[in-house]
Amino acid sequence: MAVLACGLLVTALVTGITAHQAHQKDVNAFHAAAERTLDALDDTIARDVERAQNLALMIRAGARIDVEEPPSTREPASDSSLEFLAWLEPVTDSDQFRVTPLLSTTGGQAVASRLLETGNDGTRASRQALDRALESGKLTGNRDTVVFQVNGDATPGFMAFLPVSAGGAADGVIALGLRLDRLASIARDDRELTMHIFKGDRENLLLYGPGDNAGVAEHTDASALREQLHAQREFVIASQRWTAYLTPADRPTWLSATAAWPLLGGLVLTGMAGWLVRRQRSTTGALTGDLDQTRQQLQLLHRDYAATRETLDRETVARTTTEHCLDLLEGASGDAVLRLSESRMILNASPGVTQVLGLTPDELIGRSLASVVHHESPPGEPADTDNPEDNAELTFLASAADGTGYRLSGRLLRLPQGMSNAEAELLILRRPEATDATQAPLSDDPFREAFDRASTGMSLFHPETGHCLYVNQALCDILGYAQDELLNMTYHDLTHPADQHATREQLDAIRNASGDSFRVEKRYLHKTGRVLWVEVTGSLLRDNDGRELYVASQIRDITDQKQTEQALQRINHRHDLILNAAAEAIFGLDTRGRVVFANAAACHLLSREPATIEGQPLEALLRHRDDAVADDWPLQTCLEQKQFKQADGAVFRRGDGSLFPADYTVSPMVDDGHVTGAVVVMTDASERHEGEARFHSAFEDVAVGMALIALDGHFLRANAALCSLVGYDAEDLLAMRSTDLLHPEDREANYRTNRLLLDGGRPTGPVEQRLRHRDGGIAWALTSTSLVRDPGGEPRYLLKQAQDITPRKVAEAALRTSEARFRGIFEQAAVGMALLDGEEATVQQLNEALRTVLRCDVEALTGRPFVELIHAEDRHQVVAALASPSGGRGHTVHVRITGCQGTTSTMRLRLARIDDNRSGGNPLHLVQLDPGP
Repeated sequence: MAVLACGLLVTALVTGITAHQAHQKDVNAFHAAAERTLDALDDTIARDVERAQNLALMIRAGARIDVEEPPSTREPASDSSLEFLAWLEPVTDSDQFRVTPLLSTTGGQAVASRLLETGNDGTRASRQALDRALESGKLTGNRDTVVFQVNGDATPGFMAFLPVSAGGAADGVIALGLRLDRLASIARDDRELTMHIFKGDRENLLLYGPGDNAGVAEHTDASALREQLHAQREFVIASQRWTAYLTPADRPTWLSATAAWPLLGGLVLTGMAGWLVRRQRSTTGALTGDLDQTRQQLQLLHRDYAATRETLDRETVARTTTEHCLDLLEGASGDAVLRLSESRMILNASPGVTQVLGLTPDELIGRSLASVVHHESPPGEPADTDNPEDNAELTFLASAADGTGYRLSGRLLRLPQGMSNAEAELLILRRPEATDATQAPLSDDPFREAFDRASTGMSLFHPETGHCLYVNQALCDILGYAQDELLNMTYHDLTHPADQHATREQLDAIRNASGDSFRVEKRYLHKTGRVLWVEVTGSLLRDNDGRELYVASQIRDITDQKQTEQALQRINHRHDLILNAAAEAIFGLDTRGRVVFANAAACHLLSREPATIEGQPLEALLRHRDDAVADDWPLQTCLEQKQFKQADGAVFRRGDGSLFPADYTVSPMVDDGHVTGAVVVMTDASERHEGEARFHSAFEDVAVGMALIALDGHFLRANAALCSLVGYDAEDLLAMRSTDLLHPEDREANYRTNRLLLDGGRPTGPVEQRLRHRDGGIAWALTSTSLVRDPGGEPRYLLKQAQDITPRKVAEAALRTSEARFRGIFEQAAVGMALLDGEEATVQQLNEALRTVLRCDVEALTGRPFVELIHAEDRHQVVAALASPSGGRGHTVHVRITGCQGTTSTMRLRLARIDDNRSGGNPLHLVQLDPGP
């Protein structure tokens, strides 16, 4: 039930959302179609009325209609709602009019011909509308509906009259008739809509529906239309107000086809979900019963499996224990251990076979035991070893790689049945017995004791295979391995992969040179994987015949030494990088003043290569005359007194012979109270000297007044331009404070500016200040102030610049006086005046007299081209005067000018250009207008 309820709820929700979206889409489509229809209706009415107005304009312009021979009547255009368009001309000495149709349909021509006949209400209403039009002089329409007869049917319409006059009295009247059904047909949209047109809000004139059924509509209440989905718009035609309502022909429904599909699909899916739920419950019940039976059977099988598993585990544990013991025995033993099958085939071999037999385990597995026994058995030894006694001592003669034989002693053990998968034997072979050629090297007890107790790691290894033959405890401590572990390894196993070649190359070198010792530093690997640096000193030992026996080596752990050397190298490298990266030239000197170090900046400063500097006395390198660098070269004093020395502005010589100024310091190097040398740090002062020279030139030679002012306000320095500006000598200014020159009203602002700079603010822009001249007058200056800081960022002094703007201030005052005088004359003049700006002569300013003549306010004329006020026939005179080289100066023309109220007056216009060089090149004209003859 829950599934069904959820399905129905989701279905209702989806259906509701879909229905709402479909309904909203229909509503939006209706409003779009309604707006298009109303726009078309509005455009058609405006176009038809415009036809009548254009005809009136043509008649006013001089066109005449010959009523005696009228033009042929034409049909209205297809996009026009006109039933007729006629010209009414008054009959002389009568109140009647002669009707001449110009545009008319067949029925419309008859209506136009009977337009002013008396005898019915319609013609009386038309006559009344005509009289109102003649009285008002405007387009006036019938107050009542006009009914046209079209193909015998009554069609509602509308009539209007437009008087046309040229000199005051009406020359005639234009009459037009509109058919409302044609209006509706022209405006009809593709969507089916119902149209109601009301006269005001009362009379229902027309119903336009989806079946192309245009005609007189039944009366409909406008308030009822506004309560449903609708669109409306008001039209004003010939002073008569009309209201058009549009409603959909078919009212949108909430449950459309779009919403019905989700509803149907949701109901189907809900039904299927209910059926599936019932089927799933039935299936679940059947499966539950089957699972219970299966669970019982599994419990029985589990008990049987547990009993069987317990038996197998006991047998597996016993077998695994036996195999593990055998593997331990084979891996841990230093002897060779072979596992043999019943046929004496080698099944497995321990790692010790490599040292005992010279073969690897992989090379032995799969071979017969007899293949490793020398084919010539010594006399007295049994050749058949197939049936020895269990655990009996056996002697074998094995064959080495060079074909020589050696004896093996071992023991053969039979593995009891049940301790392996099949019957097998275990053969344990001991190391080869020593012969004369391979006599144990440490048989001498005193030598062996010294070998074992040595604090340095020592070892003996085979010269060819590299196997360790003997190692002492010190080497075991170095490498972290036990002695037995090392005896099963080669020196290759202990050497770092990158150093595998080192010992081999040393052995090859002493062999080729018939030498017997070598020394090499290489890396070993500790048992933990840690890298060790060792120094290996080795000797190649030979027998009396010159055959190589073994290599005796001493191994010393030098890891700490290597780490110290590497750290020292890194420190020295870092120091070199730091010194070479320094921008200052740095020299290291010994006690005799010779250069022991010079960084890259020092070589660049002296224009010398490092090889030509090191080892040379620095004083000789810097000498620029035959005598010493300077009598006060401070090196010796620095070394003797152990004191820091500094000098600025010294002149030295480069390697190419050029001279340069430099600032330098000399510092002694003291180690445990003894002077070991000195460090000289030198900086090229060329740029500073050049900067000081440029500053002096810029400060003294510039035409702008400049001064350096201490933080307490006293002058530190003043140039000639500032002295000329204020009338004081430089010596007089140095005894004054900067505020003594300022006008009292400007001192507070000056203080705030200085305080802002000292607090870390940005320099202010130029400000105008009044300076007190020595003669008591005032000098105007455009000043700017900036703060100069020392290399440590601390304020040093203020830099003040002052530009003389006194002439500009005097000119500005005179200009303000002139402008005030001009504005007074301009505004109080009895003649209309205006200022015109630019090529288009737009109105920039106009006085009260001109505003009164034109009956315009300032906003209506400002920014408007002046020629738009001139009558079209007189504009060419004004345009020509404006374009003349003299700017119309002295030109006087009579023009007709139209004011803002539409009145036209003839006035005398005088034009003069008063500014030809304004910014941007736009001229400025003065216009005077006054009534003239």
